[in-house]
Amino acid sequence: MKICITTPSDEHALGRGIKGGNQLIMESLAKAINKYTKHEAETLFLPLNHYPNSSLLRSYLKYYAKSLSDLSDYDMVISSKFPSYAIRHDNHICYFAHRFRQFYDFWPDYKNQISGLYKASSCIARPIIRRIDTHFLKKARIVAYSKFLQARLKSAGLGSELVYAPPHIEDNEFRQGSYDYIFLPHILDDSRKRISLVIRAMKHIKADIRLKIAGEGPHRKQLMQLAKKDNRIEFLGYKSDNQLARLYSDALCVPFTSYLEDYGLVTVEAMKSAKPVITCTDSGGPLEFVVHNKTGLVCTPDPKSVAECLDFLINNRKDAKKIGKNGLKSVRDITWKNAVKTIISYNVE
Repeated sequence: MKICITTPSDEHALGRGIKGGNQLIMESLAKAINKYTKHEAETLFLPLNHYPNSSLLRSYLKYYAKSLSDLSDYDMVISSKFPSYAIRHDNHICYFAHRFRQFYDFWPDYKNQISGLYKASSCIARPIIRRIDTHFLKKARIVAYSKFLQARLKSAGLGSELVYAPPHIEDNEFRQGSYDYIFLPHILDDSRKRISLVIRAMKHIKADIRLKIAGEGPHRKQLMQLAKKDNRIEFLGYKSDNQLARLYSDALCVPFTSYLEDYGLVTVEAMKSAKPVITCTDSGGPLEFVVHNKTGLVCTPDPKSVAECLDFLINNRKDAKKIGKNGLKSVRDITWKNAVKTIISYNVE
């Protein structure tokens, strides 16, 4: 089969050259299909403009328009997050990431943050977008990244299968090295990733241990300003997959304190490096992997609680290693070789 792998490009929202987890997953899916199957996969990443609402609607139309002209050569289409699932094909699988969450579970807070004409247009656009989402998702066979996503789909009357997404870093690149520093690999978007929570937690840590933050994003300046008085905190900028794997290998632990994360590739990447993950009670997807005191630590989303978990691992390195090894065992079968065969198996008979 010839397969089209499609999802929106993240560059418009996150900055030139910056890719979010969803785009990395879909790139990896295409590579895995070409590597582990006899099928041929190509990628289609269209720009996504979230704002204003008219641009969001046009983004849906762009994907639908592709269905009318450019997909006749493909035997299967695999879409992912909004609005890519608006693409139409007789053999359509949606490897579902999320809808426009500002119009769903984030709506109460989002509505209070916007004002004027944009707020008025959002109140009109929201029910339209939600109906569009339901219409197109009902026409696809849905495979979800996580149980957290499955529950959200079920609440909308949409069934799905579960295939955990493996990291885009190859398994053979992960290593278990030393336990020297706290490592935080993230897109520097603090609105939901809550990187500032970890930076604030460092104020309660007396140990001379470094916090290394890898990544780029829209809130880099604000986060650097927050951390400027603590010379233990380093901003490393963009790192390649090889560099990320090396940074994981020598970390003591990986705090992943996002709010209602859909999945969280960082969790699986850290565990494949045998590193304990610290996450929060409201972090969503990571809680499917992080079992308190077994494969990681779970805290409340406040700096002191995060600091207590960090202190425990700093002062109990043997426990940190044991927790890390447990995490590695729990994610050992999450590989692209396994995932791609399962996803492709949902092909139309």
